[in-house]
Amino acid sequence: MNILITSASRKVSLVKAFQQALAQEGGGKVITIDINPRSAALYHGDSAYLVPESSDEAFIPTLQQLCQREEIKLIVPSRDEELPLFARSRSLFKKTGVEVMVPDLEVVETCQNKKGFIDFCWQQGFSVPKTYSEEELEKRQVHFPLFIKGCFGKSAKDTLKVENQAELD
Repeated sequence: MNILITSASRKVSLVKAFQQALAQEGGGKVITIDINPRSAALYHGDSAYLVPESSDEAFIPTLQQLCQREEIKLIVPSRDEELPLFARSRSLFKKTGVEVMVPDLEVVETCQNKKGFIDFCWQQGFSVPKTYSEEELEKRQVHFPLFIKGCFGKSAKDTLKVENQAELD
């Protein structure tokens, strides 16, 4: 089985892990792709290709051709921003015998929206951190300190610890 890892970037350990797993399961190649020729993981795959950005309309057709050429059976998206695109395109790949390791679009959208994910967890009965609605914030019905993070994004980008009302304002 041949596997395609998208947005390989610095994910050398991911490439090596799939190579090891394939070796233990009877063989196959790990093909890596990225938009940047300086992406380290490109040079650790069994084959590597430069591709258009995922926002480019040529991205999916390029991958379809690559899957056919390299006899890919599994695509492993490795960048959060690609997940909605692959969730929407999964059936196109499946028609040609290629599985895409991505959940349904609704699941991707729920998990990528922090507020939506907390609401989902709450509805399922999971414990979640206290979150405040805009109305509660406007009415100043909050307890400090607060940790603020946008609904979308990743890492610690745009996160703040707020100690008091003046900082919140």
